[in-house]
Amino acid sequence: MRTLYDWLFVVAIPWLWLRLYLKGDRRYRTRIGERFARLPADVPTGAIWFHAASAGETIAVAPTIRSLARAMPDRRFLVTTTTPTGAERADALLGDIATHCYLPYDVASFIRRFVRGVRPVALLLVETELWPNLIEISKANGVPVAVVNARLSDRSYRRYQRFGSTVRGMLGSLDRVFCQYADTAARFEALGASPSDIETTGSVKFDIEIGDTSLPEAIGTFTTGQRVWIAGSTHQGEESVVIEAHALVRETLPNARLIVVPRHPERTGEVERLVTAAGFSASRLSGGDFDSDVLLGDVMGTLMPLYGLSEVAFLGGSLDDTGGHNPIEPAAFGMPMLMGPERRNFVEVCERFDGAGCLHLVGDAEDLATELLDIFADDERRGREAAAARRVVEENRGARKLLLDGVESWIVASGKPS
Repeated sequence: MRTLYDWLFVVAIPWLWLRLYLKGDRRYRTRIGERFARLPADVPTGAIWFHAASAGETIAVAPTIRSLARAMPDRRFLVTTTTPTGAERADALLGDIATHCYLPYDVASFIRRFVRGVRPVALLLVETELWPNLIEISKANGVPVAVVNARLSDRSYRRYQRFGSTVRGMLGSLDRVFCQYADTAARFEALGASPSDIETTGSVKFDIEIGDTSLPEAIGTFTTGQRVWIAGSTHQGEESVVIEAHALVRETLPNARLIVVPRHPERTGEVERLVTAAGFSASRLSGGDFDSDVLLGDVMGTLMPLYGLSEVAFLGGSLDDTGGHNPIEPAAFGMPMLMGPERRNFVEVCERFDGAGCLHLVGDAEDLATELLDIFADDERRGREAAAARRVVEENRGARKLLLDGVESWIVASGKPS
């Protein structure tokens, strides 16, 4: 099975290179070699290495890395990602304490070259970044490996089950798994992780820090006197539903305005064409004129402050097959939330907001418009749900401290010098 896995990756290399070149922006193209194990000159050796796939995982683990850096000031830190959005967030949030580079594809020769070049003291994989060669070769080179803020949906669990002994060997070699919740812990154990190496800490995403919420002062022309809702982290196909719902809302509330933040900012032009085709005016956050029907969040790292401008949030990635995006971010600002049926990425988190009555299921544009109009029309409901959302966030804080304590003691116990 592993031989076939490696062979398929090797055969795909020319296509992967072309895909990266065609889809990546200029900054990514200049660094494509990193995906093929070409080490940048500034990559530190002997570092504590965190691997986070993209922006969401990087944002979630960044405060833990900063806390660990304060607790272990003599250590160096390396953060790898596989996407440009993850790279941008790593540089923005951790650039002063950690070096970023892209993780090579999980080809044995690439990973072996990378691990031997970097010689990390520990590797911490964020959430579900489980790559067979990465784990096996790191362990073979004496690098202890842990998974932090681990999550494993039922769908992913069933997929891993198909690979039997390969997955059992991979998970059985992990030194520690810090799981978000008990159901994830049970799935890791069933797939081969040792029960004695599994800890449940909760989700560090509840330890959210709103931080700097500053936006251009002129944005007041968009929000003042208006009823504002936001569709955050939307994917292709969802924006059409969102725009149709907005048209229905505007029939009753002419002063309703919509913020759309595509999950991938490079899709902003595509979304803007959908907005204007529906007869709405559009503006971009990166521009200076915000007097429009729809504001497009095209600036990386501004989703949180844009939630702060809104009264109701729709969570993207939930009307397609993505599995949903993080409801904790809008909840921290205190607002009712709407989401489609695809929630597998945040099942346990969504259950908490569902139970508190502040997260509601929508299936299409009509559902979305109906919920929005009901929420906008009922001040008491809106206030009750806003308070419930904040309360769920506050009641579930504390995972970062548990994770930090566990990671720090695990690294110390591993005994590798700095």
